[in-house]
Amino acid sequence: MERMNTTTMTESDTSNSEKSMEDKKQITNNKDDVESAKAPTVQTHSSSPQSRQNSNADRGWSMLRTSRTCILVLLILSGITAGALTFAFCQKLQEENFDLQVNIFALEIEQAAQHRMKDMVGVIETLSTTISASVEKSTSPWPTKTFSNYERVVSDFRPVAHSRLLAFSPYVEEGQRPAWNQYAVANQGWIAESYAQAGITETPKDIPVDSYGFNAAGTKVPTFQGPAMPLWQVSSPPTDTSIVNFDLLSDSVFNKAFVTATEKKAAAFTEVLGTNNVLSLSNEGNTPESAIVYPMFQDSTVVASVLSVVSWDVFMNELYQEHMNGVFVVLKNSCGQEYTYKMGATGAQALGQGSLQETDYESKMHVTELAPSLDTQPDFCEYFLNVYPSEELEDRLKSSLPVVLSIAVGLLFLLASAGFYCYDILAVKKQREAAEEAAHSNAIVNSLFPNDIRDRLFNNEEEEKAAVDTKGSVGTPDEPTEDEDIQTAQAAQKFRLKNYLREEDPQKTESLGDIEESKPIADLFPYTTVLFADIAGFTAWSSVREPSQVFTLLETIYKAFDTIAKKRGVFKVETVGDCYVAVTGLPEPNKDHAVVMCEFARDCRVQFNDLVKHLEVLLGPDTAELGIRMGLHSGPVTAGVLRGAKSRFQLFGDTVNTAARIETTGRRDLIHLSQETAELIIKAGNSKWMERRNDTIVAKGKGEMQTYWLLSEEEVKNGGGAAKTSKEAAALPVVAAMQPRLAKQSMNVLDPESSLPPKIKRLVDWNVDVLKRLLKQVIAKRETMMQEQFDINHPTMMKTEMNIGCDTYVLDEVVEIIHLPEYTHVKNARDPKKIEIPKQAEEQLRLYVSSIAAMHRGNHFHNFEHASHVMMSVSKLL
Repeated sequence: MERMNTTTMTESDTSNSEKSMEDKKQITNNKDDVESAKAPTVQTHSSSPQSRQNSNADRGWSMLRTSRTCILVLLILSGITAGALTFAFCQKLQEENFDLQVNIFALEIEQAAQHRMKDMVGVIETLSTTISASVEKSTSPWPTKTFSNYERVVSDFRPVAHSRLLAFSPYVEEGQRPAWNQYAVANQGWIAESYAQAGITETPKDIPVDSYGFNAAGTKVPTFQGPAMPLWQVSSPPTDTSIVNFDLLSDSVFNKAFVTATEKKAAAFTEVLGTNNVLSLSNEGNTPESAIVYPMFQDSTVVASVLSVVSWDVFMNELYQEHMNGVFVVLKNSCGQEYTYKMGATGAQALGQGSLQETDYESKMHVTELAPSLDTQPDFCEYFLNVYPSEELEDRLKSSLPVVLSIAVGLLFLLASAGFYCYDILAVKKQREAAEEAAHSNAIVNSLFPNDIRDRLFNNEEEEKAAVDTKGSVGTPDEPTEDEDIQTAQAAQKFRLKNYLREEDPQKTESLGDIEESKPIADLFPYTTVLFADIAGFTAWSSVREPSQVFTLLETIYKAFDTIAKKRGVFKVETVGDCYVAVTGLPEPNKDHAVVMCEFARDCRVQFNDLVKHLEVLLGPDTAELGIRMGLHSGPVTAGVLRGAKSRFQLFGDTVNTAARIETTGRRDLIHLSQETAELIIKAGNSKWMERRNDTIVAKGKGEMQTYWLLSEEEVKNGGGAAKTSKEAAALPVVAAMQPRLAKQSMNVLDPESSLPPKIKRLVDWNVDVLKRLLKQVIAKRETMMQEQFDINHPTMMKTEMNIGCDTYVLDEVVEIIHLPEYTHVKNARDPKKIEIPKQAEEQLRLYVSSIAAMHRGNHFHNFEHASHVMMSVSKLL
């Protein structure tokens, strides 16, 4: 198009020149008009391919939008489907887990119930054997038998059999009734004997003369026809003696069970006893009860029976376990009786007669036979336990996990869709910007140069680029090294330097012999402020500390300084021992580098003083007496990476040396500024921050220098004048001496620690901590050596306490030789750190140390600080 445009312009000029050479000025003035007139013609020649390109681009963007929308809809549908599948899967897993847990609960109840039932029957059989063996020693014939010491023996069987009542009843034939009645009246003394053995002080009433039963109207009537089984010896002793001599065979419930037990020669259950049954008369709570009947034989002839009354409430509570909350248990027998219990928070709760479980869970019922070892007979009352879950149990076992996971999966797909959509928008935006920029650049180039000139320019650019890429790449033509790129691009140096400062990873280069092939990574930073900070008193303090304590102090302080440096934008250079070096103004220039460094120094000084006070409890005396000495100087520095085996970023130059001199000539807890730094502070409008030092300093290589003190914020508010020519250590406050011993009558109200200054309180905390550690070691050693604890009431201990009177002093207890026990190494000793000191002992220990601290006066050579130093030496020796 440009070529056609140029041709058109040439033809127009030629035609105008043929008219008249004098009209050149007019031709020039009309040149733009001619180009404008020809422009539509030029546009017509080039509009066809351009319009096709625009049409293709529009179709491409339309297809891209359509595909993007389809993918987005697909992701959303996938998220909904995945969420639904996740919910269904998790719901199924929870349902299966719920069924499994219900099965486990039912199995636990079944095993526990059958085990207890087996124990109950076994105990009754054992009691029957015991009674039979005892009464056989008597020469009197059956049924005139009485088991001596019945209560004393049977009371041990009753809790094991989970029985409220254990009774022994002889079998009396019809012809033996008169003899039995006489025998029962004559031998009813067993009741008084049982009362005495049970601790009952009442006198028992006489028993009925004849064995009796109840008629249909519920009235007592003597029984004269047929055999009888009078209720004889009972445990626990009956408070109502009228139940003795009751004919059990006259009761239809007992009679059925007895007949079944006699035929099978095994134990048999009765149905649930009614409230009007003689065996239930002592049932105060009217709870469901059943009786277990076990016959006794002599030569295959039944001679007696043992009877056990079982409370089903007690039985169900023995099956209860805490994790079974919400389980329904229905006690059911083949006699048509049902009783419902629910396992609650405190035990098995009786809900009443009938099946009262939740009907929604009947399909999950588990049936358990209570006594499978007992054979079933037509008249035998067989018992079952039906176990049901409940809504409460389902709510406890199930959770909202399916819903949560479904929502999480849906949100995950939603976030993925949102991320995809946002990324697509950004990508399309970038592509559009790139396409528009390329089109704009192409339009500019096309408007400035003809096509052939443009192509030649592009070819030359590519050749120059290839020449730059291959320059000096001997031996590695395909992959130029990073050093070669640095040599060809000066700007890459600072980029690499900044990256190193951010990532703290020094660049490593390959060397040729002893000379580096590439240029070093170094730059001159003309506007910086360097800080040197040194801990005053550190050398003496560290000489009496363990290495771990030294590093605890340095790590704590340096970590705090690093946090402040990050907040203030200060670059930490390095730490050498107890010296901390930092700089501002690099790698990013900062015109307020001096102000920032002064604020950093202030913050570090405040933080340091707070930390050493808190660390004194952990690190011992004199820790709070440590100080910080800082020096600041401003000027140019050379900064870079000194390459080698261990490359590091370092500062070089006179500014660094001067900052070190400023620091060493400073004073404790003061921030020392050079003249150059002070001028920058004044230039920044903060002249009130400083105070001129009264004397000048002499720095090596610099001569006399005028310096300044940086004031704290509080000192600035008060108008300065707080910087002193020397920092004197605060004298130990004089504490009034107390009596040699604290009076026992005032021990509970005396609080010596409250009168101590803060510094002494910190020393008290440290001493208490050391003594606690030693006490824990003593306790661990005693436990390891298996020594008994000292009894404070032991005569030796009491004698020792009496010898330590109130009129003696500590020195009175000093001996020349301390006899220590022989050391024996024992493996698997208890860790002293895990031993807990009782709170009362800790309070006594603190009162003891506080009292000693209060008794010390403020003498410089005999004070509590000196005593704490001795304590530290002794603890290290131990």
